[in-house]
Amino acid sequence: MKALVFITTFLIFAVGPVRACNTADLVAGLSAADQSGLKVRIGRPSSQYNWITPDNRFVIHYDMTGNRAVYHANEDINPADGIPDYVNRTADYLEAAYDSLVLNLGFDPPPFDGMQGGDYRYDVYLTDNLGLTTPEDPSYQYPGRPAYTSYIEVGYDMRYPTRYGDDPNPFLKVSIAHEYFHAIEFAYRVYSSDFTFWWFEACANWAEERVFTDVNDVYYSLPTYLSNPHHSLYQTSGQFTYGAWLFPEYLDERFGSDLLVSCWLKFARYDFSINAIMNAFQDIGADLNNEYCQHVIWNYFAGDSNSFYREGANFGASVFEARTHIIFPVNWSQAPITLENMSSSYISFGRNDEDKSTLIIEYYNTTTDRQAVGLAVIRPGIPVQYSVYDANTGVSLLLSVSMFGREDKVVLMPIWLYETNPKEEYSTYLYRAYLRDTLNTAVDEGKSPITDYSLDSTYPNPFNGAVSISFDAPGSKPYTMRIYDIIGRTISERGGISNEGLNTITWQPPADLASGVLFYVIDFGQKRLDGKMSLLK
Repeated sequence: MKALVFITTFLIFAVGPVRACNTADLVAGLSAADQSGLKVRIGRPSSQYNWITPDNRFVIHYDMTGNRAVYHANEDINPADGIPDYVNRTADYLEAAYDSLVLNLGFDPPPFDGMQGGDYRYDVYLTDNLGLTTPEDPSYQYPGRPAYTSYIEVGYDMRYPTRYGDDPNPFLKVSIAHEYFHAIEFAYRVYSSDFTFWWFEACANWAEERVFTDVNDVYYSLPTYLSNPHHSLYQTSGQFTYGAWLFPEYLDERFGSDLLVSCWLKFARYDFSINAIMNAFQDIGADLNNEYCQHVIWNYFAGDSNSFYREGANFGASVFEARTHIIFPVNWSQAPITLENMSSSYISFGRNDEDKSTLIIEYYNTTTDRQAVGLAVIRPGIPVQYSVYDANTGVSLLLSVSMFGREDKVVLMPIWLYETNPKEEYSTYLYRAYLRDTLNTAVDEGKSPITDYSLDSTYPNPFNGAVSISFDAPGSKPYTMRIYDIIGRTISERGGISNEGLNTITWQPPADLASGVLFYVIDFGQKRLDGKMSLLK
């Protein structure tokens, strides 16, 4: 018994297409039906004509009359072979996609479908769907893989007036590359435990750019991705998944397309895409989280002359900065936007005066989540400098940038890393920033060597959410910090090892601790530092 499955489709309208691909919606509907124990088969479109392409790999099905007649159906000039030029161009673009993705890059072609569509060749239908790749039957052509046969539909008239005027070819090119890569993907798997179809759509958009790099239609999808860095790479749906082509693009530019082939081979074995990608990285001695952090940094410079992407300066889109600071000190601040798993944020720091001093940024991971922090320093006339640091739970991360002046910009990039299993919660953090001389301490330039232990600051004081106690130390030595209330009860105790120079301990009071005066002691054995602070709730 066949089940009725509701499938969202997007048709061609006079004003131009709304969306390039309907495959994700179709697969989601089929997957839901399959998980309910229903077997669904979508009937293939009917057509008036079919034509075997010159490379003998495809059959194109099309109409010459009626509501689905191909664009300029009677135009038969290039070449004059009795076939509409629009159909000839479809064949050209299919051949280009096959040559680039299969012959040159090494992806496996879609499985043969037996005699579906008339013969063994791959079938492409010119219909009122802008782009749709339909998985049809399980295939055993690639042993051990959950592969499926498929067929493609693209539009009979792919004009996109707001982008390409009256010329249907640019959008036809990229739609064919996009859908043909979906067909390639189905040679590895169709259904997965992923939250969204993100990896399929991201890679299909990447394939558009790889096959037809002159069109750059993928640039239109970047604003949604770059303006929402706090959304999860693998959990966010909609237009975000198309803009996420920057992630496979990053992998390609960093490691070459062989890594992407490996990712898809792994995806045939691991039904969660992030785990597949992680295993592909392990095979080449790389780490998923390290590379994701680099991707976050690259994204900040998208659309900029400093871009790390080959075409990045031309992207015409840039990331959303969650907060910008030009006045110091910056008191302890909550995350401007909470993070989803495998996401990031961007907080920038600048100056509006002519002084130069050391910028100190303190970052505090208030959760048990695995976080990292990227830090980029942008100065005129020299290459961008950037680093990535682990942000361990409950430990203040102290970052410093010397000679921070009016023409400089520093960008803090909090990142929630992947943690072996998907996380659907939110992560957060605290941070503060100050200039080294705003706390009446010496600027790092020319500072005398530290020969003794001394308190630097207790900030903010009074405090509410968290307080940072900073001290100078001449070297590495174990210490114990104890915090007492006004009647001498121990509220908190923790140990640590000092570093040479400035050290900072960030402390958050228990939720049930009442307002009042607190005292602290940092005990190095032969030396003690003590002070007091006020908690205000």
